[in-house]
Amino acid sequence: MKVSRNHYTTYRGPWWLVCLVTLYLAILAVPVAVQALTLTPEQRELFNQLSPEQQTAATAALQQKGISTSGSQSSQSTGIYPSGSPPSPPSQPEITPPVVIPRSLDSSKSSPIEKEAEAPKRAPDVKEQKPQAEPEKLKQFGYDLFAGTPTTFAPATDIPVPTDYVIGPGDTIQVQLFGKDNQTYSLIVSRDGEISFPAIGPISVAGMKFSEVRENLMDRVAHQTRGNTANVTMGPLRSIRVLVLGEAQQPGSYTISSLSTLTNALLLSGGVKPIGSLRNIQLKRNGKTVAILDLYDLLLRGDTSGDVRLAPGDVLFIPTIGTTVGVAGAVNRPAIYELKGEKDIADAIRLAGGALPGAYLQGGQLERIHEGQDHTVLNLDLRTPKAMATPVKNGDVVRVYSVLDRFDGTVTLTGHVHRPGQVQWHRGMRLTDLIRSAKELLPRPDTSYVVVRRELPDRHMEALTVDLGQALAHPKSTHNIELAPADEVRVFGLDENRADLLSPLITQLRQQTRNQTEPVVTIQGQVRYPSTYPLTRGMRLMELVAAAGGTLPDVELDFAVIRREIDKGQHIEVLSTGLREAMAAPGGSADLPLNPRDQVHLFSLTEDRAVFLNPLLTELRRQALTNEEAPIVEVSGSVLNPGSYPLNHGMRVSDLLRVVNLSDSAYTLTAEITRYAVVNAISRETDHLNVDLAAILNGNQNADILLKPYDRLAIRPIPKWGEQETVEVKGEVNFPGIYSISRGETLSSLLRRAGGLTANAFPQGAVFVRKKLKEREQEQIDALATRMEQDIAAAQLVRTENPTAGEGAQQQQSVLIARQLAQQLRNTKAVGRLVIDLPTLFAGPQIAGVNERRYAELDVVLKGGDRLMVPRDTQEITVIGEVHHPTSFLYEEGLDRDDYISKSGGMTSKADKGEIFIVQASGNVVANDAGRFFGWLPVGERRTIQPGDTIVVPLEAERIRSLSFWSEITKIMYQIALSAAAMKTVGAL
Repeated sequence: MKVSRNHYTTYRGPWWLVCLVTLYLAILAVPVAVQALTLTPEQRELFNQLSPEQQTAATAALQQKGISTSGSQSSQSTGIYPSGSPPSPPSQPEITPPVVIPRSLDSSKSSPIEKEAEAPKRAPDVKEQKPQAEPEKLKQFGYDLFAGTPTTFAPATDIPVPTDYVIGPGDTIQVQLFGKDNQTYSLIVSRDGEISFPAIGPISVAGMKFSEVRENLMDRVAHQTRGNTANVTMGPLRSIRVLVLGEAQQPGSYTISSLSTLTNALLLSGGVKPIGSLRNIQLKRNGKTVAILDLYDLLLRGDTSGDVRLAPGDVLFIPTIGTTVGVAGAVNRPAIYELKGEKDIADAIRLAGGALPGAYLQGGQLERIHEGQDHTVLNLDLRTPKAMATPVKNGDVVRVYSVLDRFDGTVTLTGHVHRPGQVQWHRGMRLTDLIRSAKELLPRPDTSYVVVRRELPDRHMEALTVDLGQALAHPKSTHNIELAPADEVRVFGLDENRADLLSPLITQLRQQTRNQTEPVVTIQGQVRYPSTYPLTRGMRLMELVAAAGGTLPDVELDFAVIRREIDKGQHIEVLSTGLREAMAAPGGSADLPLNPRDQVHLFSLTEDRAVFLNPLLTELRRQALTNEEAPIVEVSGSVLNPGSYPLNHGMRVSDLLRVVNLSDSAYTLTAEITRYAVVNAISRETDHLNVDLAAILNGNQNADILLKPYDRLAIRPIPKWGEQETVEVKGEVNFPGIYSISRGETLSSLLRRAGGLTANAFPQGAVFVRKKLKEREQEQIDALATRMEQDIAAAQLVRTENPTAGEGAQQQQSVLIARQLAQQLRNTKAVGRLVIDLPTLFAGPQIAGVNERRYAELDVVLKGGDRLMVPRDTQEITVIGEVHHPTSFLYEEGLDRDDYISKSGGMTSKADKGEIFIVQASGNVVANDAGRFFGWLPVGERRTIQPGDTIVVPLEAERIRSLSFWSEITKIMYQIALSAAAMKTVGAL
């Protein structure tokens, strides 16, 4: 079977063959350098000493590192080779530096002193930082040195051999002769500790230092050979095996370079566990402790004197950790330290690198576990020798706090300035001493609103506001306030959102009040930065507006609302005022003083006031008691902003008129107040009060009536006041356009104003459209369509419940036709056409031959929104409805209705031949004559067709007889056809 290229076939051979091929490919993919890694002879000797189980485990571990255990030994372990043909040195593993992968320490075992989790952070103080109240989680010092796992056990041999290196079996000594004999020898130290030197013989070198061996060989060559001198160096070094035991990350036996030290072995074993000691690492040799490594000497002082070199068979033992003490806070190295000789707090702080410059030494603490039962705290003044000499115990924690993050005797300048920061305070210091001129401010500063945050003696905060511009202009005025220590002065820019910058201060002002009202105010609406602002002493409305960046261009200047809480927030009252008067007289009666938690709302000129006022009015009605009346008044009539408004104390008619603003149609002589009064808590009486509006507008205070709750002020319109009405004239008139009309103006007058008809006008087809008629016709069409859909559904339901044999198909067809008609009727749009006799109106009563009374009846009285469309002279005759080819034809004199129907292909089988009618260009409908004979009129009496007429052939109503009102289908079809004909006429324009 042929297999095309780019297709795969499934191998069905034995599974072991697939595994074998896969293994072979994997071996080929391994780099050559890795394949070359094999055990040295010494390593193989150590490997052979293991038990079979240990050899199996070691083989698996070495194979994971890429080291083979099956390599053969070199056949030549010692010997002398001429320089001309030196063989390769004995097989040694390829030496590569150890690679360390980062290893995260287990935080759950990082310390024998368990610390609680860090507490949730609280909002920081704006001005100062409290001492560290929550204990911090400390880490053990020094263990991150071993935060990595080696990836290879290969020893590092690319380092210089020190002169005190002790020669042992397996080392290679290279001797280069020059002089008489120029040769190089690689001499391997045998197991007996000897090297075989040509022409000299065996030389014992084991146990000697490299410097001694070099001098010995150089002396022997000089004395025992003639004319030769020697240069002695070390070749490949031997490997040694050591044991790492105790609290190591990976205890066990390791084969390392003979140059390795204690720290090398520790790093290769993964380091010390968190429960192991860093200060008492013991090196045992032949059962005796020969050295103790204190890693703190290496980590803290860089002292490597204790990092001794290892010998074969050495044992590194890591005991458990000893006494520990934690040092936290303002020290250089906060951590948990193991003690070795350190006894007191001074020693512990010295281990931590000493205290920071910002340490609060007189407020030190010592946490201690008391008799294994609970925690105790000792307060210590670490500036005194006595406190520093306090003994420490296992598990103690020394805490050194920081000084407060604040400056004493200073004031702080922040915000929109060139040089923010702290400035030294002095007695009598004022604002202009801090900001000497406007040059110290950034571009576009807001000098009218500067906030000063001040800390009172009871630790509460207070906010002050000042006009910096006035302070700079008049240094001796009250605006140039005197500053206090720790004041913070913030300057804002005109383009900064100060609401966000003031948010911390607002939060603090709200949090520090318990049984008092929060000293904040809120402004919303037409200001640049609506938000909540601090309430300062004596703050008024215009100061709050200035704090919010000023008003926007479309602000309502005659009406502003303040929602105020009274009775400790149990009730509210609503105040209203005018910004115009407040701006004209700052600090006057209109510039209302503010109370804590006041909410100010500034309206826009186009805003619906009810959206904001209705919830407030609902609150006023809800809080009114049974025998009280809600302070609400109402305005209606010819005003710009009618509706309900809160009633202020002492509010009069003039105040209410300023709020609502009279419209142009307002009758300004008199008005009326409807007043309701409850009599003896039994009945409610109504009274009507006449208001002398003219006197009030002229400033007569005696006529200005004091308003009461539930008063309703009605402003009458000017008699015979009407809005400006317009009509539109289009088409073939000399001056088409939009015309303003007066009350009672007629169509003939409008034609004269429009310059009359043009020579191409077709007055018989003029269309006069009225908006009210269009709305009325559309309602009738929609109602008729709805009724038709309901009757269709009812008829279908009756047929379903009482089926008649043989009428199923006819019933479905009738329902389908009826639904189509109903949808067509639903889609029909009313035109609102009023049939007029424009030729008679244009000609006049004398030329038209009608009397004045008849002419007046034909003349239409115009209304706003009327449209007159005069088409051009037309020659079309249109045939629509149930004809084979509905279309339009050029007018031909002498042809009648039936002639045009014949030219349209004749009537269809669904046409109602007895109900054909004609829609004339003027809009009149001419129905079929009752005196017809089989649909034809006698000769000489046939209906004449005029240009612009539309012939309508309706659908026969008998075809949908299943409808309960099938007798009215002629009316439906008439409505549809008439609308279509009217739209056709309008479209001809």
